[in-house]
Amino acid sequence: MDKWATRCNLQDSHIRWAQQNLEYVRTKRGQRLYQQGKYQKNIYIVSRGLIGNLNYSAENRIKILNLATQHMGLSTTVHIYSDRSVSGSIEVLRSGSIFKLSYASLRAWLNQDECIQVFISMFERKQIRFLYLLRESASCSKAADRYLLFRKHLPEFNNLLNQYEQGQLLGISRGTVQKVKQSLDRSEKSAVNKKTN
Repeated sequence: MDKWATRCNLQDSHIRWAQQNLEYVRTKRGQRLYQQGKYQKNIYIVSRGLIGNLNYSAENRIKILNLATQHMGLSTTVHIYSDRSVSGSIEVLRSGSIFKLSYASLRAWLNQDECIQVFISMFERKQIRFLYLLRESASCSKAADRYLLFRKHLPEFNNLLNQYEQGQLLGISRGTVQKVKQSLDRSEKSAVNKKTN
C-alpha cells in the first residue's frame, strides 16, 4: 500500500477495493497455485517469497519460463484480456505470501480508475524488465556466456536461485553453472591475493 500511495492519490474507495478483492494467501514451497488445463483467470502478486511458471517435459525435466519475487506478479493467461492460458504451472519456489486477484474484479475498475491502472503497472513494469533481461541473457549460444550475462543483468535472481533452478531458467546444466561459478571464485581470489601482496 505504501508504494502504491507514492504513485497516485489513494482514496478510501481504493483501500476498500483492495480489501475486498485482494485475497491474502500464505504460501509454502512446492505449493501449486495454478495448473494448465484447470481454467483460471487470476494474477498472483508476490508479497514475500518467490513463485515461478514451470513447464515439465515428458521426461519430467523442468523448464522455468517466468519468475516473480516481491512486487512482481504472474498471471494465469498471456495477459488479462486473453483467454489463452500460460503453459505449465505456477508454483511456489520459496515460502512466503501472495495476493490473489481475479481478472473480473480488476477489469471492472481498470479502465475507469487511474489508481488501479497504476497499481497493475507497478507489477507489470518489473515483470517486463525481468523477461527482457532474461531473453537477452538466454540469447547467447554458449552456455557459460548465458550464465555470465544472467549474473550481470539479474543479480537479485542469481542470489535467490540455487544452481539447479538457474540451469532450469537458462536452459543449461547445473554442472555448467557450477563450473562457471568455480572459475569466477578462483579469479576473484586471485585478484584479492594480488592486491594484498
